[in-house]
Amino acid sequence: MGDLSDETPSRSPSQRKRPLKPSPPAHRSPAMVHGKVCDSVLLLQSYQEKCPRGGENIVVLYTTTLRGIRKTFEDCNTVRSLFESYGLHIVERDISMDSGYREELRVLMGKKEVKIPVVFIKGRCVGGTEEVLRLEEEAKLGLLLEGLPRATKWCEGCGGLRFVMCMGCNGSCKVLDSEKKKVKCGECNENGLIHCPMCC
Repeated sequence: MGDLSDETPSRSPSQRKRPLKPSPPAHRSPAMVHGKVCDSVLLLQSYQEKCPRGGENIVVLYTTTLRGIRKTFEDCNTVRSLFESYGLHIVERDISMDSGYREELRVLMGKKEVKIPVVFIKGRCVGGTEEVLRLEEEAKLGLLLEGLPRATKWCEGCGGLRFVMCMGCNGSCKVLDSEKKKVKCGECNENGLIHCPMCC
């Protein structure tokens, strides 16, 4: 008790008015956290709102692993690697694995031909390779990614590919009907794949 009462009078009035700053509580509004979160909100709002299915609070990448066009393939690898370096949970939608993703992207962008990769962050369309690399160079990408969930271990079912072979047709896309005739499998996509039941 004596120590506390002895120290209090020795402080100047300005010292008493400025206590040590506590770390910001979790419930504090974005505008109050050192201007950083506020900056990220303003930056995010500068992009057009186009939210892919389930993409409200994650990064969604539309890419391809098909090597048909070398530059496109390399751009997709560059963007994927950049986001993986942040250690965040990202959802990659590979249009070469499922044509449904290609159609989903066309609807989102409102046009038939869309150059990939295309990146969506928190339900906003950020753009392609050039836009993302520019954000990284200007140290703005990290701001956009603030508050997003961290990456978890790769799925044991699909190894992170998010697809597994259809067990109904063993990846052949054909099954036998009641008359023993081959018909199109109704469970898988055009590649004989289904979304991994463990992580999708």
